[in-house]
Amino acid sequence: MESSKIHVSGVVVRNYSQDYSHKTAVKSLSNWLKQHDIPAITEVDTREITKIIRNSKGPLLGKLQYEESETIDIPKNTLDDGYEKKMKKQWKLFDQVSRKTPEVFNAGGDVKIMAVDCGIKNNIIRKLCEEGAEVTVVPHDYNIIDNIKDFHALFLSNGPGDPKYANHIVSQVKAIVDNETNPFPIFGICMGNQILAQAAGMETYPLDFGNRGHNQPVFNTITGECIVTSQNHGYAVDEKKMKHGWKPLYTNTNDWTNEGIYHETLPYYSVQFHPEAC
Repeated sequence: MESSKIHVSGVVVRNYSQDYSHKTAVKSLSNWLKQHDIPAITEVDTREITKIIRNSKGPLLGKLQYEESETIDIPKNTLDDGYEKKMKKQWKLFDQVSRKTPEVFNAGGDVKIMAVDCGIKNNIIRKLCEEGAEVTVVPHDYNIIDNIKDFHALFLSNGPGDPKYANHIVSQVKAIVDNETNPFPIFGICMGNQILAQAAGMETYPLDFGNRGHNQPVFNTITGECIVTSQNHGYAVDEKKMKHGWKPLYTNTNDWTNEGIYHETLPYYSVQFHPEAC
């Protein structure tokens, strides 16, 4: 499990198999969802839903409703554009997926890393611990500046949503990045790439459909190598806004969007894809 709980609000499938057969399964999908109070619906034309989402060129708000249901009250204004924009601004996805208190893994490790939890995958923590690090995972709203002195490096994790809503993290990372006389190592993955980029003065923008899947090719701008990566993001860093001293580290060879950045002389770098899943 790469998370401690189910983070989706609902599940929609075309066909649902009542019987499960995988050798590692201990319960059905239905029972698992019921255990976590997650609603689901089947016999839905998911391909048609996909077309609607693709034509909108971005994620849409949605709801589950049974046909001719009389028990669900839907406000009449929920379908207008103003309501949707208002609701998107109210999304606080970090609060939903981040830890509430710091948690230490592999205590006594050789290197102490503070990992900011924006929705961190458990495998990232495992990989860092396997390298001998002591990893302290802290909430997204943690006071980084006041506590960073107790660590050797700062890690910025993956997470959902628009990176522009990470201002509370960006401002603290910017204070560290701007202190060039006493540089502190920073690295990040996915959302972490976008947070570091914003802290360095760059901008991000939404992709029409995002880059998803386990077969995304990216090009290393330093070595010239091309690797196949795992990705799941809907926003990208605008390389045109790159400041002095910063360079693109990886580029997606499908759509030529940014897949990582690094500083030429200071210990800062990040990637947009998930290297722990490659």
